[in-house]
Amino acid sequence: MNLFSRTFFVTVLVVGVFYVVFGNAQVFCQDHSVLPPGVAHTHSQENIVQNSEPSWTQNMIKNEDRFFDFKTVAKNVHAEHRFVLKNPFTEPVHIASVTSSCSCTSPYILDGKEEIQTYEETAIVARFRTDLYEGPKNATLTVVIDKPYRAEFQLNVRGEIRSDISIEPNLVKLDNIKEGEETTRTLNIVYTGSNSSWKIVDFKSNNEHLTGKILEFQPTLGKITAKVQVLLDAETPRGHFIDRLFLVTNDHESRREIPILVQGTVGTVINITPQTVFFGYLKTGEESSIKSVIIRGTKPFRIKKLLCDNPKVEINYTPQEESPPKIIYKIPIRYTNPAEGEGSPTDGKMRAEIKIETDIPDLTPTFFVTTAIKNENE
Repeated sequence: MNLFSRTFFVTVLVVGVFYVVFGNAQVFCQDHSVLPPGVAHTHSQENIVQNSEPSWTQNMIKNEDRFFDFKTVAKNVHAEHRFVLKNPFTEPVHIASVTSSCSCTSPYILDGKEEIQTYEETAIVARFRTDLYEGPKNATLTVVIDKPYRAEFQLNVRGEIRSDISIEPNLVKLDNIKEGEETTRTLNIVYTGSNSSWKIVDFKSNNEHLTGKILEFQPTLGKITAKVQVLLDAETPRGHFIDRLFLVTNDHESRREIPILVQGTVGTVINITPQTVFFGYLKTGEESSIKSVIIRGTKPFRIKKLLCDNPKVEINYTPQEESPPKIIYKIPIRYTNPAEGEGSPTDGKMRAEIKIETDIPDLTPTFFVTTAIKNENE
């Protein structure tokens, strides 16, 4: 073998050894390298599952309902949004915690209702802290569920808090409004911004019965003051409402509309909890456990009759004409699942309607009871 051949052979041998040693080391590094915290190996199906939201929570609140933009709000006004959660499952859902990524938003569970029974709903209320902060703010709310299975998902809010506008009172409350009567409230508004020609040009609301009107408008040195009348017309239907009245100004587009939260109750309203009672899965001939329904009014009232379209639903309450009117009633109910005959389930399900006759004219609230039939072999 001549010198050239020997040199070529040695070179090939060295390159081969280099490739085997360092090439394998490269493969080793690719397979076992340490990733940054929070980043899963993409080939690990277990990690992918652990880092994704369970699909069943999509049935409680859809993706498109998980974001709210407060847009531009005045300093110190009461600004909040309710993210409604519904339980379509047969098991109760328990909310373990709700936390915020920013102290500019304080979340809480409406009425402290952490456990959502079957077919019931609650809400995560996001309060935008306009009393503590100014400028653009955003927050991510993390909701943790621990029953029936562990899961978590996020809600998001954002908005801009303006310090150059103040509104008093910071919340318009219209409680115990008589049905068929027009109601008004007056707001005092102060603008201290740099636009000397600032003014309110219009009012907007998604509630067709809610409007606004300028009573006074006075530019003075260094500020502009205004009195605005909030009007709820006589055609407003009975019930609770939470709406926003927007002051439309001549500011630039992103700051043009200033919302004012308006909430109240028109007429005597009766709330029923739960609105649908689920007795669970029953075998043929099995009697359900007793469930209680809470009937609450905004004013004292009497229950005259409780009427159910299924005779196998037992209502353990007898109205007494001489009893004084009350605000709260607790009504025990249960269901006996017959094998056949009147009141027996159809297609493996039972759903009944219960009407409540009260001493309030034109007010007959209703609620529902339902159950599912378990297979005898289960």
